[in-house]
Amino acid sequence: MPLKYTKAIENIVTNPYRLRHQEKIMHFLDYYIDAEAIAMKVIAYYKRDSKKHIKAFDKIRTDTLIKAMNHFYLIFDSDDIYQIFSSYPTHKNTPTARTLRNHYMHGRGKTYAQSIINHYDFLTSSMQRFIKTIASLK
Repeated sequence: MPLKYTKAIENIVTNPYRLRHQEKIMHFLDYYIDAEAIAMKVIAYYKRDSKKHIKAFDKIRTDTLIKAMNHFYLIFDSDDIYQIFSSYPTHKNTPTARTLRNHYMHGRGKTYAQSIINHYDFLTSSMQRFIKTIASLK
């Protein structure tokens, strides 16, 4: 294997922004994974209850999630749903949680890790509220 390839692979393993070294990044990704799994379940239950065909069911569509939340009378700010799950930024200079997760998982660069750390408080509080809104139902 050429040296430039092995260097690139070595950089993945020796990256200073690895999860084990960054507690905030681990917590951020953990909250996102939980929020995404819950959102997918809510959409699946909505699809089952409403007997509707849902486009691109293998990923979260924010419009479908909002409809599903309304269907089950789950009160949650739609701006926060966009801020967590949209592929596009909804506030100036604030990337969405989904975008940060995707960039970090695929790029694992210093810029993406630092962006997670910079927006950690705002985004994790939105994800925590989302999780609590649904997980607290009986």
